[in-house]
Amino acid sequence: MDIDSFIKTTKERIALKSALNHENECIKWSGITTGGRVQYGKIKVKFPSDTKTKYYYCHRVIYRLNNKLEPIPLNIHISHLCGFSLCVNPAHLSAEPAHINNCRKKLPFRKVVRWPLFKWLTLSTLYMLMGLLLMSISSKLFYIYTFYMLITHNVTRHENNGPNAVLF
Repeated sequence: MDIDSFIKTTKERIALKSALNHENECIKWSGITTGGRVQYGKIKVKFPSDTKTKYYYCHRVIYRLNNKLEPIPLNIHISHLCGFSLCVNPAHLSAEPAHINNCRKKLPFRKVVRWPLFKWLTLSTLYMLMGLLLMSISSKLFYIYTFYMLITHNVTRHENNGPNAVLF
């Protein structure tokens, strides 16, 4: 079987066990899933590079099918930007380092927001950016406040205090 027909038949198999949710554009996998609190879809596939058929996570299979079967590096996770672990919509999947994906999982707001500047921006990412902005503003305010205190208190170094005099 050539690569193009493998990709086509595997996508068809996934489409048979999936349904589109029109509210959030997620494509929900309805086939076999992992157990536990967070469930991921599983599908049995034999990639051309494999020696035998085995189970893979559906979102990882979809990502590989849309990237011409390129292997996913070990330290890279396929993240659900929508926050829904059973979603197999390729537009909701992103390859990113493990630490970024793990940070994304811990944030409470993971709904997807459309923004004209970006294809997808999650609320959690927006909140992280706002936090970084506030931290940089607060550090600048600290420097402004310190400069203000120096000016208003008219603190100067006296000759009798020596070169190591403390200003405050």
